[in-house]
Amino acid sequence: MDARDLMICQRVFDAFRLQVGFDKASPEAQRIAAITVQLYRQGVRKPDQLRAMVEAAYEPSPPEREIPPSRQAVLT
Repeated sequence: MDARDLMICQRVFDAFRLQVGFDKASPEAQRIAAITVQLYRQGVRKPDQLRAMVEAAYEPSPPEREIPPSRQAVLT
């Protein structure tokens, strides 16, 4: 990938990250960056098409659940 390729991936990533609303350094952002680059390397080169594919591939991580104190003793 050259600088132009990275610029396209960065624009798609930034737009999607802002749309979804997660921090650039979050695990979610890392997942989306990896998906974006992987799709680009697989031949999805048009920005609109790449963004649509990133949106389709994105599955948010399930929210972390708090373990009730009664269950914590079982786990330790």
